[in-house]
Amino acid sequence: MAEKLFFSLKVFTLGFSVVMIVLFALYGLTAFFNRLTLPVSKKKEGPSRQGADGVPSQQMAAAIAAALNYHQAALLDSTPHSAQEIQPPPVRGTRWQAAGREELTRKSTRVDLLRRKYI
Repeated sequence: MAEKLFFSLKVFTLGFSVVMIVLFALYGLTAFFNRLTLPVSKKKEGPSRQGADGVPSQQMAAAIAAALNYHQAALLDSTPHSAQEIQPPPVRGTRWQAAGREELTRKSTRVDLLRRKYI
């Protein structure tokens, strides 16, 4: 009995060691490739949205102000802006199928409105 337990512990230790060595090797490879590709990704920056002194341009400032104004107006106004009731097309088949599809459409519309925080 003790021999079987000792043998199973050996197999467990060997297997666990192999798995951990492989995982550490994979981690090392990914860290190595991240170091190789990091300088390349830092150099590829998009066009600057700021002027020479670090202040956003007038167009960018106007766009940010308009977006903030729209967002604040939407928060104050509780009526939905773009929520429309969707009428499902007529379904061929039994009334059970039509009722089931209508219920699924109604629930998906409600989930969509909840996600957009209109309800």
